[in-house]
Amino acid sequence: MEFFLLPGLLVLVVRYVIGDSCVEQNPFGCQSNHPAICRDELLATLMCPVTCKKCPTAATTTPTPTTGTSTTTTPTPTCDTSNKYHRLSYDNTRFCIKIHYEPLEWGAARHVCMSEHADLVVLDSHDKYAAMRTHLRNVHIDYRDIWIGASVSNNNRSFYWLNNASLPSNSTKWGRGQPRESVVDNHQHENCVTIQPQDGFKFHDRACFIHFKFICERTL
Repeated sequence: MEFFLLPGLLVLVVRYVIGDSCVEQNPFGCQSNHPAICRDELLATLMCPVTCKKCPTAATTTPTPTTGTSTTTTPTPTCDTSNKYHRLSYDNTRFCIKIHYEPLEWGAARHVCMSEHADLVVLDSHDKYAAMRTHLRNVHIDYRDIWIGASVSNNNRSFYWLNNASLPSNSTKWGRGQPRESVVDNHQHENCVTIQPQDGFKFHDRACFIHFKFICERTL
């Protein structure tokens, strides 16, 4: 419907048609009783500006057109058994691990883990370490070293896990005489950490360029 009346005359016409009381006696009835008033900016301003501001917004809003854009969400890490991940648990906490048997340098090993939305395994608690050690025994892992997620992060040769937790040099999880203050080929310090089955699954520091198998971890 189109009106070709002056504002003042338009008010008189509307009041004549739908009444003069507007919705002042029932503020939340504005949409159900006289929806045309509050939907029309001119009528709302002229006839009942206070009441129309009290109308429930849900009744006056119009759907927003879909723009075609979509939001992306990061997938929640899972134990992808098809990709040889296995779920372990300790102290009501679950995590997933995968043993990579193709030997790589520590840095390259970490890169492979990250490509799988994981990282080198962090064994920063006794219970988690025990769960990992039990699993390695159960799969009859061979005696050679396995890269894990700890390395030297400063000039004082202090070892830290990848989650920034400290790995104290006096931890009982280190093997005998470990960590060592030694330099190997290419003048490389032993700045990265392995878990060694041959030494009862104790920690050993190794030069990061040596190729060992490694363990990736996904935290659930």
